[in-house]
Amino acid sequence: MQLPKKLALLANTTLHHQSVRSNFQIIQSVVWHNSSDFKCRPWISYYDERNLCYCWQKHRPNFVLKRLFVSLPRLVYYAATGRYFLAQVAIQGFQDFVKGIRGKMPEMLCYEEYSLEDIICKSSKVIVQPTIYQDDLQSHLLKKMESEQKITIWLLPQNLRYRFLYWVLAWFYKPVDVVLVTYRYPDLFVLNLAKHVYFFTGSGYVSASFNPLILIKEITKTTSQLCQLCWHVILGSN
Repeated sequence: MQLPKKLALLANTTLHHQSVRSNFQIIQSVVWHNSSDFKCRPWISYYDERNLCYCWQKHRPNFVLKRLFVSLPRLVYYAATGRYFLAQVAIQGFQDFVKGIRGKMPEMLCYEEYSLEDIICKSSKVIVQPTIYQDDLQSHLLKKMESEQKITIWLLPQNLRYRFLYWVLAWFYKPVDVVLVTYRYPDLFVLNLAKHVYFFTGSGYVSASFNPLILIKEITKTTSQLCQLCWHVILGSN
């Protein structure tokens, strides 16, 4: 299979040239790697979706529409679990592909990140997902806040019946002020227990709501946007 000679250069990435020997011919290619400082950030999805569509458009045009179709369940799932900001990042990538935009993302991100100091400004009960942090900085900040009595770490009961009871009662009264979870693999059970939900992105915290009405609105918005994009691609291919 012949490899493309040029790949789109992505923002905030590390690139190097690599020689590949195939059938006694030297093929020069550009290999992209996530920079360790930006690995797994939500905005990476923008470049993943947009640039993949450009790749399919050039080499497999019929795959563009398929990519939109297979993305629908995933992005709807993001919206249904409170991560609608992540769905919007991917949709922004699709929309800019349709507009023919290349290079660096032209617009601001569709979400805002906060620090722990911004989130917790008074004494609060907090649930922290155990697997949320990959470094010690945020853990140290939490321990410092706990020692200063700014927060109280709220632990879920071990008994499953009590857990379920808390979850049911939380629809009427929230026992916790703030819940902090990872945006990649969040503990969905605890999202309903807190007054304020924040997803940790690796560089900050994104506010979200687990209100059913807001989730329905975001699911509808996500589905509508993807359907419009599919229709635009279908018309463009005819």
